[in-house]
Amino acid sequence: RNPLDPSQPQRTIEQSGPAVRLYEARIIAGKLRNARVMLKEFLPRGLEAGVNEAQVYQRLLESPTAPNADAVPLATLIGSFLGAAAFDDSDFAEKWKREFPSGGEAPLAGSPWLVFRWEGVRTAAGLGSYKQPENYLDAVFGDLAKRRKKAFYRSLCSKALEAVSFLHDRGVVHRSLSSSSMLVNTLDENYRASFDLKLRDLGFAKMIAELDDDLLRKARKAGASSPSEIKTFFCSEDLTALGYVLLEVLFAYTQALAMDAGGQDDVIMNQEALKRLFEDVYKGDFTSLRDYLDADPSLSAGVALLDADERSGWDFMSRLLTNSPLDSSDRSSATTAASLLQHPFLSRS
Repeated sequence: RNPLDPSQPQRTIEQSGPAVRLYEARIIAGKLRNARVMLKEFLPRGLEAGVNEAQVYQRLLESPTAPNADAVPLATLIGSFLGAAAFDDSDFAEKWKREFPSGGEAPLAGSPWLVFRWEGVRTAAGLGSYKQPENYLDAVFGDLAKRRKKAFYRSLCSKALEAVSFLHDRGVVHRSLSSSSMLVNTLDENYRASFDLKLRDLGFAKMIAELDDDLLRKARKAGASSPSEIKTFFCSEDLTALGYVLLEVLFAYTQALAMDAGGQDDVIMNQEALKRLFEDVYKGDFTSLRDYLDADPSLSAGVALLDADERSGWDFMSRLLTNSPLDSSDRSSATTAASLLQHPFLSRS
């Protein structure tokens, strides 16, 4: 059944992306009998992405230096299969329509399926709408709620960087980072000490050593000429995407403070809006972007979080969003996910 709605499977189609359906299920035989799992069915337009995701996992997990599966900051893949020939049977199609009347067409024979350990359905995309439990100490300590949000957000940034660093260190780039591709174990900011994050949705991921000609041409057009510069280029793209994701999550998250104070959230500051403002309107000028966001009462709490500690948050974001050394005369100064883990913004309490 669909973990989001028990009455039907969920069809998820992202713009310019693959189409998948997710199912909650249990294994009924074998050594994993009764194990709760997530099934990911790739619909026809997503077949290539499904095969690619399985191959990337195989490369990562079969490496001689691969850590234990529990230590990998990725959704835990435990198997795969192809749709059974019985899926083409008319009786199966009729039963599917009865069981899932709004679920679309029945699965196809030969379609790729991936089987993941059940790790919940919470993602960073839900942080802004999550209703945090009431904390009575907030009435005693006026800034406690703000400090708690800042600490939780910094934990999210750190864990996201650790996961991206894991991929980059193993020669893999994600290439489709979003808040919905960050699986989290909790959205409750009171459990920051046990917070964990895993990346998922590797359908567009690539092994840097196996890039196709189109991607290599893209990197060379941007100025990359050596294997190390090509790796830097694609890792840089991931970091830029991560920067926009983290900004989107921040402003959705801190708007909750404005709502609690009786404000309104007329402005939805998603990745597309942030990218348009930063790159097209303000031409990479963080000061102008900051001032624009700060002028909106529903966004000012997020600006204040980045302003803290001598604006260390803005410096952190600038290193994510303007990280490519290919535009610089010093091409040895590449910002990496691993190096950003040492940034003061993440280390200050």
